[in-house]
Amino acid sequence: MKIRISDNSIRLRLSRTDVAQLKEHKQVTGKTAFPGQEVFRYTLQSETGLDTIKATFMQGEITITVPQSQADMIANSDQIGIEDYLENGTDEKLFLLIEKDLKCLDGNRGDQSDKYDHPTKEC
Repeated sequence: MKIRISDNSIRLRLSRTDVAQLKEHKQVTGKTAFPGQEVFRYTLQSETGLDTIKATFMQGEITITVPQSQADMIANSDQIGIEDYLENGTDEKLFLLIEKDLKCLDGNRGDQSDKYDHPTKEC
């Protein structure tokens, strides 16, 4: 799972393996270890009975929780992603985007075997 953070925006990009893990285990976690043994974690999880996306940041970990129905839709359909804006106590809401990681169309020669085919096949 990849994370991109920019001001009040968080974007998670999920590989095929990540989507399968979310479907089977209801959770996928990424982490980055820093010198001094500090670890930044980011978790995407699904929860039955939830109506909207939730996000928390506690003890160096971002946790984004999506309704089980939305996780199922990502896992079982061609839908690329889900997004939402959350109130965060500031003038600018927190924007969340959770999407499948698509293969690059620019000739990137890196391993793209765990990525999804790009639906338009062109930029």
